Amino acid sequence: MLTDCIHGLWSNNHLFGPYIEKENVSKGSNDFGLVSGEVFSNHLYGILALADSTLLGCLSLTVREEEGSDWLDFCIPLGMLEKKYAVSYPLIPENNSFLRELETVFFEISKTVYSIYPFDMALIGEEVSGMLYVDSLTEDDVLNGGVILPEKTVTKMRVLHAGTRIAPDLLLFPNRKN
Repeated sequence: MLTDCIHGLWSNNHLFGPYIEKENVSKGSNDFGLVSGEVFSNHLYGILALADSTLLGCLSLTVREEEGSDWLDFCIPLGMLEKKYAVSYPLIPENNSFLRELETVFFEISKTVYSIYPFDMALIGEEVSGMLYVDSLTEDDVLNGGVILPEKTVTKMRVLHAGTRIAPDLLLFPNRKN
């Protein structure tokens, strides 16, 4: 499962990589063929390309909980953002206009991953990995936003407020936290 998700992530057109070693990112040839069940790295590195030709260093990492969820995290280190943008806290689009484009790219990446391996939930935001679990997700959690859910999960939860459809059976609930 995680291997399928990793392949889905790194097959997105916005991403160049993955590289098992951070030092290899600038060398051109990626390690995509090495990322398999036999050769697996918890951290993979690459480049995220935005529509305006901005390039940002990025990484993915996997977390397998012994009795819980498997997580695929996709990250842009704060230092990378600070090299390209004037970053201000709180890290929300109202204070950082560049976040709107990043969120749009993250939505596209989530659609790519979902098309290869239909996940139960995706979270978008700063330091959100492990903050919510689909088994204990409440309507309030969903409505607070930063959540992407399959339509079947939304229907099962009986969430009254509809999210924004970003794929035929995938709904985005935008981040409303400030």
